[in-house]
Amino acid sequence: MTLSFRAARLEDADLLGEQSIRAYPTPGATAAQRAERYRSGRMSAIETVTIAERDGEMVGSMRTIPFTGWIGGVPTPVGGLAGVAVSPEARQTGVAAALVRRHLEELRAARTSWSFLYPFAPRFYAKHGWAPAARRLRWRLAPSALPRSPDAARARRLRLDDPSDRDAIHRAYERHCVRTNGSLSRTVEQLVRFHEGAFVVGVPGASGLAGYLIYTIRSPTPRPQTLVVHEWVAEDGATERVLLGFLAAQRDQVEALTLDTAPDYPLAALLDNGTPAVEDDSLPEEHHALAALASGLMARIVDLGGAVAARGYPGQRRGAVALAVTRDALVPENVGTVTALVEGGVAQVMTGRAAGAPLVAGPVGPLSAILVGGVRLDESARLGLVAVEGDVAAASALLALPPPAPLVAF
Repeated sequence: MTLSFRAARLEDADLLGEQSIRAYPTPGATAAQRAERYRSGRMSAIETVTIAERDGEMVGSMRTIPFTGWIGGVPTPVGGLAGVAVSPEARQTGVAAALVRRHLEELRAARTSWSFLYPFAPRFYAKHGWAPAARRLRWRLAPSALPRSPDAARARRLRLDDPSDRDAIHRAYERHCVRTNGSLSRTVEQLVRFHEGAFVVGVPGASGLAGYLIYTIRSPTPRPQTLVVHEWVAEDGATERVLLGFLAAQRDQVEALTLDTAPDYPLAALLDNGTPAVEDDSLPEEHHALAALASGLMARIVDLGGAVAARGYPGQRRGAVALAVTRDALVPENVGTVTALVEGGVAQVMTGRAAGAPLVAGPVGPLSAILVGGVRLDESARLGLVAVEGDVAAASALLALPPPAPLVAF
């Protein structure tokens, strides 16, 4: 039976909602609710959805969402893969693999060099060339475990229904994207929609907001209350201290709070005023659980040469490194070698291996993780994920980026 693809139309919303609830049932969710999400364009316009059909019947769907991503401080087009759903009776018949292949074909046609996704089934996507890129720590602690800040009074309430406030938040987020590897673009409308009903505090700066914090209170009963931080952004250490001081100041009303950070964020250095609310008996004696590490965003090279060129090499780096994709089942055009000739933090790309350039060779997944900053080259080589000929340390320093830390999920 032949599999065909077409762009979704508004009249497909009910069918897409029904398929979504059958593919991913969630307690309390209904097909009508899912259909309304498609109809309203909550994630993106319904035309960004591709429908797979066999003999005229829908058997699968997926969405390709256009983003701007910042990789090493450089903006580049990224395709977000989301909502891959296969009808239960069509599973294990090649529909999902065909959908992700179609997604990559669409991106190559649009000259988009990267695909990002948040996986329901990480093993499936790893098999098809996506690599873990971003991880985050979720801290659960008492507000009293954070130090108070003498400058906490600088925090002021913001409102997402106030046009000037939400524009200021949006501009602060855009500046954060340039500073933070792996960030993704977001419209003002998406900011309001995704955080509807949340509270916001901000810290004024010399040129707009220096930072903000978006949170809700989780309280099924009057007590206990948990403050859930959904997003926080700070341009400098002084602003970070104000926002953390705001959280510390909630200690008389809130029993616990959850806060997400990048894995390398040094929050543990502050937690000497109290122990976490939850102990883990599986840890060695005299050790205490501080946070849970979670894997999130996965990344994939769509076009090797484009991915090498469309990222930053911070710090005015200079040098050369060759990269060879040895295996890419979905995009065989990626198999081959290119050299990044880096001067002043910008790469020019040539086909083949330049004389004297270290050579990094491996499947598309590990190379994707290295180029996006999900793992350092020397660490990947130590684990045997890639092979390196030449100066490993120099090549690793040339390619290294901070671990991706996106705030947008889709």
